[in-house]
Amino acid sequence: MGEKAQWGKGVGTAVTKQILQLAFTAHHLNRVMLTVSEGNTGGLRAYAKAGFVVEGRLRQAACRQGIFHDKIVMSVLKADWQLAGAAGY
Repeated sequence: MGEKAQWGKGVGTAVTKQILQLAFTAHHLNRVMLTVSEGNTGGLRAYAKAGFVVEGRLRQAACRQGIFHDKIVMSVLKADWQLAGAAGY
């Protein structure tokens, strides 16, 4: 997300936390899920820091430049988000 020079500075984690705040408070969702490419280590770290947990793996679910790779399924439940003390997410 954004300029490569800004990667690794917590911007993705901060934005993800804000999205979860809106999802669980303003939109009253119970669960937020996503998929992320297995090679996106920065994304995986940012999502985990924001409270997402890995639910599973979609094997060879995407193809980039002719090479298949797995997608990781992650989610956050409202109850877990609340337990962690929303601000701590």
